[in-house]
Amino acid sequence: MNKYFSAALDEDIDAKFNFYAKINYLDKYKTMIEPLLCGIVLGLVPITLLGLFVSAWNQYRRGSGMLDFD
Repeated sequence: MNKYFSAALDEDIDAKFNFYAKINYLDKYKTMIEPLLCGIVLGLVPITLLGLFVSAWNQYRRGSGMLDFD
């Protein structure tokens, strides 16, 4: 039975080897990715909150834009 599926088994073994080789290659960059993502998140959150507060403050200064139904 192995002689019929030997090419498929070889491809499977090659795919597994390539996957593990790529994981081991990227493993050394793992220490660089986490601080980068942490910096992106810690940079975006305050800027987003600041933008929301500035927008809310501008709306507050301008006054209510709602129509009065008196």
